[in-house]
Amino acid sequence: MRGKVGLRMNTNKTKVMRNKFASQSPVNVTLNNVTTCIEEVNEYVYLGRLLNHNNELEPELHGRRRAAWAAFNNIKNTTDALSCPRIRAQLFDSIVLPATASQHARQCNRAPLSSLRSFWREL
Repeated sequence: MRGKVGLRMNTNKTKVMRNKFASQSPVNVTLNNVTTCIEEVNEYVYLGRLLNHNNELEPELHGRRRAAWAAFNNIKNTTDALSCPRIRAQLFDSIVLPATASQHARQCNRAPLSSLRSFWREL
């Protein structure tokens, strides 16, 4: 079927993550008479969200904190020079929040409210 619709699998980028119910046998793919064993991983990034076996959110929140601090440090000199709190808040909202909100908007499973509150408090 793959050849009929023109899809090609990049076996170097394709990974396998299993749950406890999946078979532990290796996943082999044959393309052009070459058989490749697909690498098994414990976590991967899909649509900007870090997914893992246990659906742990701490690595994801840690990455968002890093992105927010990196964005904030880029505008820190500018915000320090501004005296108007309204303009400082608008700058923060337009630069720092999108660094985290874009990942948050794509995730399917919402983080617990307490985790998000502590995350925003740290910013």
